[in-house]
Amino acid sequence: MINYPQDIVAGETFKVCFLDCEFASTSIIIGGPSKQTVPGTLENGHWTASFDSTTWAAGNYQFEAWGTTSTNEKRLVARESFTVSASLASTAAGADVRSVAQQNVDALETYLAGIGNPDSDQSVARYRINNRELFSYPISEIMALLDFWRRRVARERRKARGLAGPGPNINVYV
Repeated sequence: MINYPQDIVAGETFKVCFLDCEFASTSIIIGGPSKQTVPGTLENGHWTASFDSTTWAAGNYQFEAWGTTSTNEKRLVARESFTVSASLASTAAGADVRSVAQQNVDALETYLAGIGNPDSDQSVARYRINNRELFSYPISEIMALLDFWRRRVARERRKARGLAGPGPNINVYV
């Protein structure tokens, strides 16, 4: 079994730990927006490797844990994914810190609020200009997309409060 954090903030220590005493040496290779390799150290029967993530760019990463036996046979122990979020210490003043889901909700609500306004209304369903055809989505599809992103925002907020799952189910069957 391998133990590692699935989400970290840039600047935190990323530590991988696993139990496998048949190896003479181990190494952890991290790939993604940044790449790094660190040899493992044997501590109390567990192989561990620690990384300083201060200079890592935000994004999705993967790591591989490799073990080498005393007969020089290499074996892949695990390949796992994790996410690095940008630290607020590295963000510029005025940066948009909303999640992608919240940005999408805000954009869809702004679009729907502009329907009927002559300056911002783009509610023409389909038109063609010089062999290019433009198509606008029906309001029912936009509302379904807005509901999807609102549920995603609600899930993010529940997760931030430490609550698991999508939330209470309030379906009523008659």
